Amino acid sequence: MATTARSNRVTDFERGNTGDKFELTSFLNLGLTGYTANSNAFASGHLRLVQSGRDLLMQTDRDGAGVTNGFVTVFTITNGYTGGFTAFNFDGFISALTLTGFAEDETLTGATGNDVLSGAGGNDVLIGLAGNDTLDGGDGNDVLRGGAGDDILIGGVGNDTASYSDATAGVTVNLGLTAAQATGAGSDTLSGIENLTGSAFNDTLTGDAGANILNGGDGDDTLAGGAGINTVNGGAGTDTAVLLGNYNDYSITQPGATSATFLRTDGSDEVGLFDNVERYRFANGVVLTLGTGGSDFFDLSGKTGAVTLSTGAGNDAILAGAMLTGADRIDAGEGTDQVGLQGNYTGANRLVLEAGTLNNVEVLATLAGGNYDIAWNDAGVGAGQVFTVFGGNLAQADSLTFNGSAETDGSFLMFGGAGTDTLTGGAGSDAFFFGPERFGSGDVVVGGAGIDQPRARRLCRQPDAERHQCRCRDRGAAARRERHDQHLWHHLRR
Repeated sequence: MATTARSNRVTDFERGNTGDKFELTSFLNLGLTGYTANSNAFASGHLRLVQSGRDLLMQTDRDGAGVTNGFVTVFTITNGYTGGFTAFNFDGFISALTLTGFAEDETLTGATGNDVLSGAGGNDVLIGLAGNDTLDGGDGNDVLRGGAGDDILIGGVGNDTASYSDATAGVTVNLGLTAAQATGAGSDTLSGIENLTGSAFNDTLTGDAGANILNGGDGDDTLAGGAGINTVNGGAGTDTAVLLGNYNDYSITQPGATSATFLRTDGSDEVGLFDNVERYRFANGVVLTLGTGGSDFFDLSGKTGAVTLSTGAGNDAILAGAMLTGADRIDAGEGTDQVGLQGNYTGANRLVLEAGTLNNVEVLATLAGGNYDIAWNDAGVGAGQVFTVFGGNLAQADSLTFNGSAETDGSFLMFGGAGTDTLTGGAGSDAFFFGPERFGSGDVVVGGAGIDQPRARRLCRQPDAERHQCRCRDRGAAARRERHDQHLWHHLRR
């Protein structure tokens, strides 16, 4: 084994598992002191890889940890400083790499050990691969990919990105955390990083108080830009953007079919530039899916506390689930707008609508899988207007009690379901419908004080204020009307 340096130089060395290879086994088994034949000479201290300018030196120490000999160079790999080597290239073993770039745009790639990669100047790409790596971008707009292991990612000066595009599962990364965080690809420590790129799986990416760029990639991602001017691209999948404020705090524009801009109107500096994002979740738990022409879908089923929601123009659908209360304030604006309920609204959960609970809403739908006891308020229907209460999707196990007796100047169009229903109209001319085989002996219809005129061959008509048990059956025109409304509410049952 050589104890003096050699001037052997290798040019155009092809790296990687399909590239070139040093045949080291016989070379190492001859003459080393304290070396176990066919073992990892890098681990035993007999072999190492060291950067020298733009070259990578392969060096050997004849006695390893001994003091008699030192490391000498046996091969020089031209332009080897950018890395990209694997254990295959060195006959089955490789050491950790310490590589430093120059003031130019470069890609530095580590190995499977605990590598230290420094980009210096330029817009660099640093790839740690496996191991507990330290990546320092230095100056420039750098991309840092730590890979598997517990990595330290330092962006340095410039606009830098931590990328988890090679992760084998979804990751959770927060730029607001300075300590080590469990990302799903290791316990990583991030500093000086402005942007995040997720994996091909379901990621949760969170920005900080500055301007961030979040790219979700494939998968159903959750992306929270935070304060500042943030650019968010959900990529493929059904992605959700998380906002700091409530819906009414933003001015929203849609410059393209898949893009939207959210601008805070309450003095906050939060601006969101979104592309390929399907849903938007606000601080109070309301989730918005933007539609076309201002016809949007609002999901209130995960809301916290009472909400104030003004949806603006368009034919909007609002799914309240089991969460609507009289204290909520929903103004649906212009268009034909609908609110859907689904859950238990009986007993202590009885829904008593207040004067401002529902404004500019045309349809209240009670969906299958719930029981409903709803008391109306006179302010809910404008003078001379008709409000639809739709329970046509209710199954036999469901029930609907709707009391509209407080209504004085509007009227109701009500659809019962297959369960036991009690429907009470107001002072106007109300109409009541039941679908095929849906009106039973337990159903009760109270017409109220108005004179109910036939409408689409209604199934149940109450011409006076007296209570009756109605036993009439479905007719074709009414059935067609009910099927129309069932189709109308299909999107609220998804």
